[in-house]
Amino acid sequence: MTSQQAQPTSITQDHVAIPRVRHMAYAHGGFFGAAPFVLASPQWVRILRKLLPDVYVEISRRVLFSPAPKLIHWAENNPVVAAYGVVQSIKQDQMSMEQETSCISVETTGGETTIPKTIHRTLPTIEWDVFLNPRLVRRVQAVLEARDQYLGDGKRHGQHHCDNNDLPTVNNNKNNSNNESSNDKVLQYLDKELKQRAQELTDQLLIAHGNVMQLLVEQTGVLKAFNYSRVARTRRTLGGGMYARQWMAVFAEALRLGRKYDDSNNQFSNVSMEDADWLFNDEDDDDDFSEYLDCCLDTTISGSCELIQRLTQTHEPLSLVLDLKSRHVPKRVLGVVIDTLQSAGVRVEGIASFQVSEIRGVCNYTTSRGNSKTKEILFVHSAGDLQLACDQGLVQPGDKVFFNGGSLIHESARASICTTIAWTLCTLGFDGFDPRLIQAGYRIHPFGVSNNESAQNNNDESSPDASDFCSSDNCLVPRMLRTLHDYKRHYSFSMGVYVQEFSIDDAAARLLIEHVNEHSELYDLGFAWGGVNGMTVQGIQPGRFTSTDGYWNQRHLGRLWEERVRF
Repeated sequence: MTSQQAQPTSITQDHVAIPRVRHMAYAHGGFFGAAPFVLASPQWVRILRKLLPDVYVEISRRVLFSPAPKLIHWAENNPVVAAYGVVQSIKQDQMSMEQETSCISVETTGGETTIPKTIHRTLPTIEWDVFLNPRLVRRVQAVLEARDQYLGDGKRHGQHHCDNNDLPTVNNNKNNSNNESSNDKVLQYLDKELKQRAQELTDQLLIAHGNVMQLLVEQTGVLKAFNYSRVARTRRTLGGGMYARQWMAVFAEALRLGRKYDDSNNQFSNVSMEDADWLFNDEDDDDDFSEYLDCCLDTTISGSCELIQRLTQTHEPLSLVLDLKSRHVPKRVLGVVIDTLQSAGVRVEGIASFQVSEIRGVCNYTTSRGNSKTKEILFVHSAGDLQLACDQGLVQPGDKVFFNGGSLIHESARASICTTIAWTLCTLGFDGFDPRLIQAGYRIHPFGVSNNESAQNNNDESSPDASDFCSSDNCLVPRMLRTLHDYKRHYSFSMGVYVQEFSIDDAAARLLIEHVNEHSELYDLGFAWGGVNGMTVQGIQPGRFTSTDGYWNQRHLGRLWEERVRF
């Protein structure tokens, strides 16, 4: 593999290198930021055409005139784009292994022998936006309640059906022939019914983001079945999606086809926008894909996981972060879904929500323990929202929190009065707007850096002094929490950042990635980058009234950071 072949190019030929994210928490949006690079690869366009023809038809009508943000937005939760991101991640790992001298030396009787160091390959964690079928949720909940009632009745009558300390999940009493419940026909039936209904619910997890109206309706908790059906009917390029079983099958097959072409010395070359006419022409077909024209993939989730492990040659299972879009789902049902996914071979790294009450304690209803235990992740819109959550006691020690990193970026060029007047003149028809002036003014807010750096940037005005602390036993309790570092140290949580890849330009991405890499002890969960690691496009630029710092419309929901917040 040559370095030239390993470097992807975008469909608009405006790709640019940016710093690599050292700690990539997960692939935000399922690698949807890689869409411009997918569309520049003929083999991956052919894979998209054969596996998701409806998406191919829509994008073929837009690719010649749509800007980069639109091309990225349509690819959210797309399994073919996610497979491309995984393949690129594997390529980058292989290049790193080749470039680094990962060897150790041992002394033998004949001299010194060099032994290659073994490096274990791990797959990037992928984010799923998840809606649960409310009808199937009620069916699973009904079995759980019937099981609880049966065990409760048995306990009141002095009968011992099973260990009452076991949680009612699909993996309870598995491979335990000595359990007394093996002779209880009623409990056997309930466990079997729970397993079947849990599998049906898991297979029909809807991997979709939904549009703004659907998300708002979901918050109310009414018309849940109707809202779920609307999300399922939404086009996949407009916030819709597909069921989890289908997603996994398409992802595994796209991974197989993508790896096959990669192993064939990359027989296709990347194309530009000018050459896209023949690329999106259905007249010329590839014989290698003819078998997929009239077939429908119907592989189980466990079967897809086995195929993925064989293709990637890794012992680590596919890892997911579930961004819970459904509201008011019983936590025991969520625990059952997590156990079902993990029993199929998927590692559920975390379950996340913008409402901490929806996920708090979910992991207590799962059977995963130790390093494989699913993490409960709180999503917030901004650093100010994280500050407010801490002040309200919503963040507890050990919590995992992600916020939009765009809230860390300060556009100093827009903030000045003179620049504001110049902007007004530009909107009246005068020329002179230059996006590079905005990008040159990008700075990290003082609250986003360490206390020492914050003091240097603000002439020591924001650095806590001795008067800001009061001694209590053997510790110092801060009276003022001024920076993210102060909050993290006091509340003992872990945090990372994400951005909206379709609304961040290369200058903002470069600044934010370098900042997170440099302050890895502060952002210990890393950066959830949803594009090709180390690459982006220049087609995303700030406008007179639009910002491209990755914050997007979340700036209208997120709170500003409040200075000098006291206890």
